[in-house]
Amino acid sequence: DGYPNKGQEPFPLPDLTKKEVFHYEWASPENWKNAKQHLNSSYDNATVRLSARKNWELMRDLPWYSGHFRWTGFDYYGEAGYVHGGWPFRLFMGGALDAAGFKKDLFYFYKSQWTTEPMVHLLPQWTHPDVAQGTLIPVWAYSNADEVELFLNGKSLGKDKPGTQWDEMQCEWLVPYEPGKLVAKAYNNGKLVAETMQATAGTPSAIQLSIDCKYTDAVKDNMAIVTAQTNDDKGVMYPYGENTFFYYVDGAAKIISLENGDPADTTKNYGLMQRKAFMGLSNAFIELDNHTTPVALTVGGIFGEKQLRKSNQVTIDVETIVLRGKLAEKPMTVYYTTDGSEPTTKSTQYVQPLRVVLGTTVKAIVVRDAKVILKMEEAFDVNHGLFWGSESDFVTDQAGEIQAVSGTIKGGIIATENGKKYVDFVNHEGHIIWYQENDGSKGQFAMTIWYATDAAYTDCPMDLIVNSKKVTTLKFPISNNKKHDWNKVQTTIPLKSGANYIELRTTGNGGPKILMLKVN
Repeated sequence: DGYPNKGQEPFPLPDLTKKEVFHYEWASPENWKNAKQHLNSSYDNATVRLSARKNWELMRDLPWYSGHFRWTGFDYYGEAGYVHGGWPFRLFMGGALDAAGFKKDLFYFYKSQWTTEPMVHLLPQWTHPDVAQGTLIPVWAYSNADEVELFLNGKSLGKDKPGTQWDEMQCEWLVPYEPGKLVAKAYNNGKLVAETMQATAGTPSAIQLSIDCKYTDAVKDNMAIVTAQTNDDKGVMYPYGENTFFYYVDGAAKIISLENGDPADTTKNYGLMQRKAFMGLSNAFIELDNHTTPVALTVGGIFGEKQLRKSNQVTIDVETIVLRGKLAEKPMTVYYTTDGSEPTTKSTQYVQPLRVVLGTTVKAIVVRDAKVILKMEEAFDVNHGLFWGSESDFVTDQAGEIQAVSGTIKGGIIATENGKKYVDFVNHEGHIIWYQENDGSKGQFAMTIWYATDAAYTDCPMDLIVNSKKVTTLKFPISNNKKHDWNKVQTTIPLKSGANYIELRTTGNGGPKILMLKVN
């Protein structure tokens, strides 16, 4: 949440002023292929043609509108290249639920419109360690009640009523940030009918296990989905949790799949017994046999902030949940090392949280009945986990910019100069084709191309083609590439609503070095 997906309409957010509210998925900016590779906003402004609210308004109010199809119920594998910049993104993130089945904030918008049982849902989560106190944060509540009142640390911030127009279907407030508790109370006819809360979490330190649901066939239970959640020491969910969960099954059952919903986690989700959390959560899909023998799942983890930004405390936790029958509780002992060696029963026994420094890898084993049932490992260092910097940390590909190397290339080669990757046609013929998504209306858009050339005998003209139609021939005046200077050439192009393809094609004289383009 909190990333406003710049340039995507309709639903601009206020400027939050503090770049620290932007949370990317990798620790190193150089791992980012282009500016599309970030997580979608929770505010339903990362749209496919229409926001969920506008789509529902049309469905609800137009009598000849018999139904609608929303893209999509779940996130799904594929099409990540079109919208999210390609590998390592593996999922299209348009769903109301993610690939693990976890409900997004968008799910609760639909619930607020489709159900009658009183409900209220609050977003965003309220753990923002890099946000200065007083920074204004948009707070939304989805509810089917008459009105909702918002409280911050016990103080009322006023009431709001959900509207019927597409941009008024949520209750909303701009809240000066301070840690603590956000509480939303929903009222019908002045009577409290629903309540929810978001609380600021401390250091990740514990596992919470729950059975998300059970599927029951005509004979016996044979399937369970177990959710592992990262909490702090007070039981508050830590929303950035990304430490790995390690699994062990007791009884006649097997893990079919482990899935966390992370659109950029390319680890296979089957055949393994471990999976990192994504935003604090991960699901285990477990198949039980058709007998009545007891089955339990044990989950362990080594918990702490991957980069030790606010705390260098590391906690080891192991929890067990019974899926069928009864199992006698058996004591478990944890042994660990911090020097890179493999732990044994002669290593240090874990009894309380430990303090580590950057560059430490904590390894641990869980022993029960003289048997090692879990082997665990977690590294804590810079360039691990979530990236907490600002957009200014990116040398190229600021918001709206697309690298040349992320296009479809023919005839050119990918080269690197002064730390920047670009496409060089080295006097050969060829083209670059970029995909450009336009979620707004069709029209004319400004386009800028960054280039360099030191070919003294030509300005290397290239045809500019949009959606298979030539728009113009661009000329690229000589630039002083020896000083690593990148010149700009600007023009306007027509884009249709939806999918567009932009092509630069050589015209017989080769082409310049192309760094990136930007359409706005």
